[in-house]
Amino acid sequence: MKKNEQIDIYREIFSRNRKEVFLIDVGSGKEFTYGEVEESSLRAASFLRCLGVQKGDRVAFVLPNSIEYSILYFACMQIGAAIVPINQRLQPGEIATLLSESEPHILITTPVLHTYDAWRGGLQIVTIRPRYTADSKALHDEGVPSHDFWEEIKKERPIAKRSFEGIVDSDILAVIYTSGTTSRPKGVPIQFGRIARNGRMFARIQGIPPGVRFLGTFSQGYLGGLYNTLLFQFFAEGSVVLDAGFDASVAFRFWETVQKFKVTALWPVPSMLSIILSLDRGKVGETYARKHVKYVLTGTSPLTPTLRSAFENRYGVKLYENFALSETFFISSITPYLQDSTGVGKIVPGCAVWILDEEGKECPIGVPGEIVVKSDYMADGYFKNPEETAARFRGGKFYTGDVGYIDSEGCLFITDRKKDIIIRGGINISPREIEDVISAVKGVREVAVVGIPHAVSGEEVVAAVVAHHDVTEAVIKAACSGTLAPFKVPSKVIFYKELPKSPTGKVQKHIIKDRIQNNVKK
Repeated sequence: MKKNEQIDIYREIFSRNRKEVFLIDVGSGKEFTYGEVEESSLRAASFLRCLGVQKGDRVAFVLPNSIEYSILYFACMQIGAAIVPINQRLQPGEIATLLSESEPHILITTPVLHTYDAWRGGLQIVTIRPRYTADSKALHDEGVPSHDFWEEIKKERPIAKRSFEGIVDSDILAVIYTSGTTSRPKGVPIQFGRIARNGRMFARIQGIPPGVRFLGTFSQGYLGGLYNTLLFQFFAEGSVVLDAGFDASVAFRFWETVQKFKVTALWPVPSMLSIILSLDRGKVGETYARKHVKYVLTGTSPLTPTLRSAFENRYGVKLYENFALSETFFISSITPYLQDSTGVGKIVPGCAVWILDEEGKECPIGVPGEIVVKSDYMADGYFKNPEETAARFRGGKFYTGDVGYIDSEGCLFITDRKKDIIIRGGINISPREIEDVISAVKGVREVAVVGIPHAVSGEEVVAAVVAHHDVTEAVIKAACSGTLAPFKVPSKVIFYKELPKSPTGKVQKHIIKDRIQNNVKK
């Protein structure tokens, strides 16, 4: 393999698609071709160079979804400066922690977000005003001096005659911080070559041809927004209709946006699927999706059979679930060519998976254990975190902390996180198994099952539920009793208006546990 084989492919993609549309702004409807994005990113790279950014530096971003954000990502790539995306919906203290840990050369943000005092401390902050965004809040200037991005790059010459000059496959494209649902976030260095190989492989096994148009509603402040709804479409030579980060307003107009911009592919997480279903009172989605939506990919958190069935039946589409981690990218997936696959599909090319017991021995087929991965795409370790690197990256393999099994057909099933396993009276209980039963109860929108310390049994099983008012604790317990062993039936069912989630849409069980233990209901 050539040293810079993948970098050559980055250049070829820009060259082949110069006149093809790559990015579309939902806010204005303006389209940007591959050629325009390349030219703008080369000029924006010169702008960053004037700010002192060099190859090997890190550039942190706290920005709303925008065309400017996307072009600045490519501008960093042109220089070889590592992107550090930070979700604007995080609390100021959380953002300050990530800035401290990532040690960026500069932070780029907007006037709306600039005023958080927690970010201070000598860090150079560059403020820009985005024009092309569906996030209306980002258009306010708040009286803070800021750069007009387009005027600034108009002044600059392209940093080089061709893209990615001096960049090699092993250079770091980004440092991605994990969502921290079970522990403090950890930085994952992403290499140019590995993410390109993974993206092109995934497009191939999904049968996604050039020209497919995705709707982008992941926040660009984490891996889903950088990879799943920007770089993946670049590697697949498609286009992205860039909306604001998913929220109630995006959900209410979801199908109208899909129809207006002629979207043919979606990539929602399960919580988005649930919200879309619950808020959709019209027929636009049902009609449009059946005729025009060819691909619906989903992952990042468990997809219950009930939710899968409800979405597929209503909109007449097939959901292709995958399993991926920041440290490894895609590990397994259901694909159009393997529609009979179950669980989270079969292991992808270039990846190997072992299921290991507590003693490190391989489990028999169908027996759960820790999922251990070795792949051509995985990171080498965590950014400036030798302790976690030593604990999780061992012997050329990554120990995921997820529990699952492989069946006789080679399909991977995820059952739990190791840290989520409930031990009641010395017996290991899978929260996922209980959650699947409760989620099938009519009127239940969301559920999370956790273990709470108990003086006698060690832990008791407690279900946190979001449901219609007709659903009662007795109804939930009756459903569980009819399906599960008595020791798996929740001793308590607590109802909430909503479950706490990370910015990536994952339910935060550690917060639920704290609330239950402190008798807080929200």
